[in-house]
Amino acid sequence: MNSRRPFLAAVVMAIAATAPARVRASTDVEGVGYGGVSGGGWACGPLARSQYGGVGARVRVAETPARFGGMGWTGEVAAAGEKESTKIVDCRHSCDSTTPVTAPPTRVMLGGHARAGYQWEHFGLEGGATVYQGWENPDDRSPTVAAFPDLQLSFGSRETVRGMVGLGSPEVTMLRRPGFYAGADIAAGTVDVEARFGAYRSGPSLIDGGGDGGNVRGDLVALVPITSGLKVRVGGSLSKDDAGEAGEGSIGLRGSL
Repeated sequence: MNSRRPFLAAVVMAIAATAPARVRASTDVEGVGYGGVSGGGWACGPLARSQYGGVGARVRVAETPARFGGMGWTGEVAAAGEKESTKIVDCRHSCDSTTPVTAPPTRVMLGGHARAGYQWEHFGLEGGATVYQGWENPDDRSPTVAAFPDLQLSFGSRETVRGMVGLGSPEVTMLRRPGFYAGADIAAGTVDVEARFGAYRSGPSLIDGGGDGGNVRGDLVALVPITSGLKVRVGGSLSKDDAGEAGEGSIGLRGSL
């Protein structure tokens, strides 16, 4: 029996040497609760403000782990549901001022996106679509579904600082408020900081960008590690539109599998 041991050991080492290398895929899972106020109006209708609160989740898979989003082939899906309540604040923009204006009913509104792409060492490209519900007209009793392209170009280091430009939904809390944005991911010691700034859909209207003056919004998210594979996510935003100032707060968890 002892004479066979060197032979068996050699066979095991040969199999291990010729076996294909294991792919180090990474998966990030994120869950967040959030709430805020968003204002805007209809093209030929009143201005309104919406109060909302909801939950969202995101799953992102990458071929190779990296601090910011992974490298190689990537894929991402996300979904959110919000309870939204709308109040009319100004009827001066209504084309027919003789018709009484009623706000849309309070209800749960949905949004989501899916995108895929490839992340090289210093450049990345991902594309897909965002789908969300909104109110096409202020007197509608049922929401309408709209689609928005989702495209992001990123550049810079995957471990220290990377910048990006895109359109669509850059954060899981914005799946019902897509738009055009620029931003950066920054490694601040063990904490990751995500900064985004852009012009987005806002308020209850299906496609409005905040009224005649448009909507601008800035977001800041901090990811603070509590274990090697789990981070607390704390975020906030400030925005400005024709209906006034608005904002959002969020808290959640992001984990790596």
